[in-house]
Amino acid sequence: MPTLKLTQARVNALEPRPLVDGKRPPVEWLWDTHTKGLGMKLMPSGHKSWVYRYFGGSEDKANTQRVGIGPAGEGGISLDEARKEAVRLAAQVVAARGGKDVLPHEARREEKARRTQEKLRRSAAALADAAKETVAVAYARWLGSLAPRVKASSLRDWRGQLSRHIAPHFDGKKVADVMEKDVLRLHAKMSAHPATANRVRSRLQTFFDWCEKEGLRDRHTNPAEDVKPYREQAKQRFLSPDETVAVLAALARAESEGLPAAPETQAKKSGKNKTPRPSRAKPGARAYRSTDRKRAKRGAYTRHKEPAPIAPANPHAVAALRLLLLTGWRRNEVLSLRWDAVDESRSVVVLRETKTGKSERPIGAAALAVIKAQRRLADNPFVFPSPRLKGQHLKEVTRLWYAVRHEAGIGHGPDAGLEAVRLHDLRHNLASVMVSSGASLPEIGAALGHRDAKSTQRYAHMMSAPVTARLDTAADAILNPKAQLKLVS
Repeated sequence: MPTLKLTQARVNALEPRPLVDGKRPPVEWLWDTHTKGLGMKLMPSGHKSWVYRYFGGSEDKANTQRVGIGPAGEGGISLDEARKEAVRLAAQVVAARGGKDVLPHEARREEKARRTQEKLRRSAAALADAAKETVAVAYARWLGSLAPRVKASSLRDWRGQLSRHIAPHFDGKKVADVMEKDVLRLHAKMSAHPATANRVRSRLQTFFDWCEKEGLRDRHTNPAEDVKPYREQAKQRFLSPDETVAVLAALARAESEGLPAAPETQAKKSGKNKTPRPSRAKPGARAYRSTDRKRAKRGAYTRHKEPAPIAPANPHAVAALRLLLLTGWRRNEVLSLRWDAVDESRSVVVLRETKTGKSERPIGAAALAVIKAQRRLADNPFVFPSPRLKGQHLKEVTRLWYAVRHEAGIGHGPDAGLEAVRLHDLRHNLASVMVSSGASLPEIGAALGHRDAKSTQRYAHMMSAPVTARLDTAADAILNPKAQLKLVS
């Protein structure tokens, strides 16, 4: 251990030492001759720190103790400050040997134990407060922690699950008090909508896993772990050729003349306000207006005899529906399409953000013509701009689609025959048309933007028509030997 008179310049000049035979050199100690007991610890990486060395309890050198003072070098504790601290520690050692103080290393040990106890106390208090946290509050806090790494649209859907299903069912129940029977009761309550019930169950399972990691519940007590999901039946509604012709005709009429609103989108007015409206009372007052007070009787509600005027639909919305029909993309992928994503030279569209991440989609000539026909706005980067929000894209086409499908006869009602065609069914419809034209499953997956081949596998059963034709040919050859000879030859 080298002993020398340390200077601030010498301390600052010390640098990391080079490797010796491919190995790092050992830790080096430099002891100051100016102040007894003051030393500097030099790590192989170049990190420097001040220490004070003394003999614990007596002058017995076998009982040497070291107490850290702090970092040395530029940006750390200066040499003068380290010497002053070493002098103070030396006085504390002298006082401790006289029974008037505690040795520095013992004082540090007591301080560390005190900080540990304080940390444990705060943790216990936090756990006690966490045990009082309700499911709704903890669920909202969990969603907040997911915000940096989960899409905003997903968080919006999950918040909807909280407000519609989770919060009303658990209704102030503490996270630690939730049992498996509570989740089973919610799952059974939603049995009429198995797909939604399964999504809520899956979300609760992930949420309670997070609660266990946060200390809100004991480990391995997830109440949604053993709740079995319902069997779901995938909806695949396709358009017949006649239905496709009707949809195209309805779109043309919507653009030129306009269409009346579909029955399912017309406002339902009863003349009675059954749901109390929120009041503007100050915090602490009643949240809703009283509904038990007597009101004057109202007459029967009568609709206006004159129907609402029909005007041509937004041409951008009509074009968006045509593009959905021709590409099979997801709704938001079409509505949020940007001009800079369209590569006309390669006939591809590069979607930067989709359900499966960045996606490059091939696009046909007809769909590309729909895009090129849109008027580009100087202050809007989107192909289908919003008519009201400056610089934003078109937000919804659902109402127009309901009117189109009602006009085409594929909506709700006694004359619909088959199940009503949803907007998402246009995606399945494109896949069915591609299959009938001889496209392979990888080609369908590329067109629809599937990242996993399992997503495209659902359309494999639709490829049985060519196989059936070949089976019929083989059966004719078996039943007719002469045809079989012609087939072989």
